[in-house]
Amino acid sequence: MDSNVIPPVKKVIRASAGTGKTYRLSLEYIGLLLQYQKHGLHFSEILVITFTKKATAEIRTRIFDQMHEILQGQETGQELCRNIESFFHIKINSRDLKVLNDIYIDMLTNKHLVNISTIDSFTNSVFKTIIAPYLGITDYTVQPAISDIVKDELYISILQDEVRLSTLRSFFERSEFKTIHDYEHFIESILRQRWLFQLVKASHVERPFVTWTARANEFLQEFRKHFRSFVRQFQNYVMTQHDTKTAKEVLNSDYYNLVQEFVSAPHLENIATAFDKIIEDSEHLKKHYSLLLDDKKNIWNGSRLLRKKTEASLKEQLYESLYAARLLLADYIFATLCLTEEKDLFQIIDYVLAKYDELKFRDKVFTHDDISYYTFKYLYDPALSLINGDYVSNSFYELLSTYTRFVLIDEFQDTSIIQYKIVLPIIREVISGAGIKEYGGAIIVGDEKQSIYGWRGGERDLLLNMPAVMQETDELTLDISYRSDENIVSFVNAVFRDNALQEHLREQGVEWPVAPLQAAKTNAAGYVEFFLRNIAHSRNSTNNISTNKEAIREFLQSTLNSPTFKKQLLSGKTAILARRNVDLDSFAAVLDELDIPYMLESASSILDHRAIKPIYLFLQFFVYGDFYDLLRFLRSDVVLLDASHLKELLLAYRANAAEKWDIRKILQRCLDIPAVRKTLAFWNSLSRENDPFDIVQKIIEEFNIIGYFALESDLKNVHYFLRLVSEFLISNHEYVKSLKGLLDYLYDNKDNEALRQVGLEDSSAVTLMTIHKSKGLEFDTVLLYWDLSAIGGTSFREMSPYVQWDKNYTSVRNYLFTFNYNSIVAQSSHNYFAEELRSREAIEELNTIYVALTRAKANLFLCFVYRKTGGFEKLYTEKTEKSMVLLMTEHIRTVFQNNYELIHFDENRERGHQGQVVTIAGQAEKEENGDLSFLSDYLDTDRSGFGQIDAGQLEREAFVNFKTVFLERNAVEVGNLVHFYLSFIKRGSRQEKDRAHKSATSFYGTLFSPSQIDAILERVDRFIESHPDVFSPAWTHIYTEFTLFDHDGAELRIDRFMVNEMTKTIEIIDYKTGHIFEPEQLETYITTVRSLPQVQQHGYFVNGRFLEIDVE
Repeated sequence: MDSNVIPPVKKVIRASAGTGKTYRLSLEYIGLLLQYQKHGLHFSEILVITFTKKATAEIRTRIFDQMHEILQGQETGQELCRNIESFFHIKINSRDLKVLNDIYIDMLTNKHLVNISTIDSFTNSVFKTIIAPYLGITDYTVQPAISDIVKDELYISILQDEVRLSTLRSFFERSEFKTIHDYEHFIESILRQRWLFQLVKASHVERPFVTWTARANEFLQEFRKHFRSFVRQFQNYVMTQHDTKTAKEVLNSDYYNLVQEFVSAPHLENIATAFDKIIEDSEHLKKHYSLLLDDKKNIWNGSRLLRKKTEASLKEQLYESLYAARLLLADYIFATLCLTEEKDLFQIIDYVLAKYDELKFRDKVFTHDDISYYTFKYLYDPALSLINGDYVSNSFYELLSTYTRFVLIDEFQDTSIIQYKIVLPIIREVISGAGIKEYGGAIIVGDEKQSIYGWRGGERDLLLNMPAVMQETDELTLDISYRSDENIVSFVNAVFRDNALQEHLREQGVEWPVAPLQAAKTNAAGYVEFFLRNIAHSRNSTNNISTNKEAIREFLQSTLNSPTFKKQLLSGKTAILARRNVDLDSFAAVLDELDIPYMLESASSILDHRAIKPIYLFLQFFVYGDFYDLLRFLRSDVVLLDASHLKELLLAYRANAAEKWDIRKILQRCLDIPAVRKTLAFWNSLSRENDPFDIVQKIIEEFNIIGYFALESDLKNVHYFLRLVSEFLISNHEYVKSLKGLLDYLYDNKDNEALRQVGLEDSSAVTLMTIHKSKGLEFDTVLLYWDLSAIGGTSFREMSPYVQWDKNYTSVRNYLFTFNYNSIVAQSSHNYFAEELRSREAIEELNTIYVALTRAKANLFLCFVYRKTGGFEKLYTEKTEKSMVLLMTEHIRTVFQNNYELIHFDENRERGHQGQVVTIAGQAEKEENGDLSFLSDYLDTDRSGFGQIDAGQLEREAFVNFKTVFLERNAVEVGNLVHFYLSFIKRGSRQEKDRAHKSATSFYGTLFSPSQIDAILERVDRFIESHPDVFSPAWTHIYTEFTLFDHDGAELRIDRFMVNEMTKTIEIIDYKTGHIFEPEQLETYITTVRSLPQVQQHGYFVNGRFLEIDVE
């Protein structure tokens, strides 16, 4: 190799949980800047790809923070320099610092050129700048999901085509599901996996069963031969050993019923004749194949036959003979029904996708999946010449208006095949060393053990294969956990590195190698507790619980609500993780009972939030007059119509068929019901109302929404919903500004991210989330709950693709698509398809458990529940096909038994533990804003003026020289920093200050250096100490950044709002860090608060004052 040629960077970094992946990736970024600055590398030539917006923000912030710390030269910066020297053999000198400072300033000035984005954002940029213009698309809209209008039009087009409708109907006639939702899920599965059909077509695969349709008769004849041999062998046995028994006694009941269909009086002598009739007619055979192939049912009656030890050899022979026959039958069904169905499937798929493309390009409204697919499809289109061989061409970069020399990809184990196909040519190009600049490279980071998104396309083996794809790759493993205490790291090693577990996994065909984790904290600290709980309840059982909710209540009483642990655990960040959302809902209900504040992380629409749903139901009823919407509203938490009154209302509705459309008359017949009387009166009072915001506000007030739902998260979602309504009225241009227009807008955008429920960004409340949502996060204390007896899967049927890839995942080498015949695939000679799928699912379940066990920093509580009379050992022994989570539960139980301590109370309860509970440094007492019911009394929900321009403010600010204030003195940002810091301070405790300091440093770290922040906040702390009356414990309630609205609808934000219930005093504090004082603003605050009904009713004295903070 030419010594002047710069070898490409090719790294694959496998980072176990908690090992500082983001820290390392950001250092790799800085290392590239330092290594290649002499070759002219510009930071915009480094492309960083992540998979979530949160990860994008995190890596961006970390890069800026680390560069700033290095330039500051303090201890953290010096440590970064030492790590850079260790990782990249670069000893940073004064010249490097000058260069890095210039780059840092350039990056701050041109943040838009810092090329860090999600994979969806990157794909969208390629589509927007290259693919869309090629397709003649100048403007388009991106939606989170396919609109119902497009779905309806697609379904109608299929149903109007008689030929395709007939083919489609044949699918569902062969299936167990026959609802309209099955049609919908079938079509949606086609759209979701369309990229796969494209790759299958492009691969031109000659499959090993290409001749099987022609060989179908051969399989049928062989099956008949083997099955007849089995039946004769079986009949000889029963005739010689059980000749006194009847056919009904020797046959399995299902098989006896089948035989009866062909022989009117079955007896031992004509069993073979009956089965001959069944298998001789191929139509009969296709009709009854499910029973004949059911490997959980023997043909003979197992409770009466072949039970003696002397018959064991014969029994084994019969099993083998029956298995051989069944295999041939499965191959026959595979060759006839399964492959014929696949042929029909492809016809439907071609039509559906062609029609879908027509609708998409007509409306120019795309989902992220659409954009990914069209980018992938046209990226490889020879007409565009964007890819030459396996590499992107120069024209690709010219069209994209940016040139990439280095690609850094995070969380690569979550990459889907289609995403891989989009980024792979770029990776190949930058590691080739060819191009405008003779250097480049790719750095891939991930952890195959945390690949848990297979259900949405994530393929863990892509990460494992990358060293072979890139060739001559530097492979690094990060194996020092900086997250967890030593005892938790030891526990994770004991569970996943145990030889017994690895042997179990190999028996299941699962390869899951794992390197040992090392603990950075050699502190002998950390606590792990294991609960194994039976919730089976039988007549003679002594078990005192029988439901998930009871098990959850017991779990919480032993942990978060335990007098022993409560203060220790609730003082830090605590999370409850579960596999299913339904379990999180049960936790939320029990936490409500125990008065423990919590935040339920949800991707659900705000329309499903418990405080918003009643409002939405009433709005639907008010607009559409649907009686059942009214019933749902009356049964909601804000009305709680009881069962007897509900029955009375329904009877009145049914008894007046002629008046069913006149709901007022029906309600008038039920005025003896208080809830009906109140609802009718309210409905009538709205007859002249037409402003959506006013109507929503009146619903909130009339039905005391913020009284029923007074948690901070509830209030936040109510306010967010009001904001949505306000913004709809102010900025919407597509919908009529009416109540119906609002409902249309909400329905059409229900899956939009803007309509997601909002959580609490900073709260000491317990966080509830699924394991999948917890990935990438860490908590001081984690409680994991898993119901081993829960039934997984979905209630609907989807099209199933079975695909085998070449070793580099670039093309398909074998495939099969089916809708109705998964069981046939699993029992046929091509069962390798099903075995590979089972292996992938087992690996993903194992990865999910690994993710769950590695979120905790200090305390980890595990609770596994199951239903089995007789206890866990009986459950485990009797399960012939063990799920991965059942296998892991037994293994965790064994780890505690062998390494730590396991107490077996009885067949229903076992408990193990290791170490001592760690007390988290923080505020042990309950946060003052934990109970926000008081806030609702002071909350004015009038937002009718939301978003209006404050002309007075514009006039006042016209005389302010912002260039002087901001650019020269930077006072505005200093003031923002001070206000942000003080928003965390209520009593002025050390815990509050520490938390406020950490948050302020994180939020303003790119604007100020750590030393600047420290200096400013030191002055603020002196201010706090000099005003003990303001931060006094005498104040009953203290709210910072308190929002309310005046009578004109203008939003007011009060820096500090303090209430003393004993002296009936309210004081308003307005912090000032500059020289602009607005007495009229303070007077507005005081006047607005004095006008609140609660303040007037209880005779509160309200005053306010400015407090100046010297930060210069």
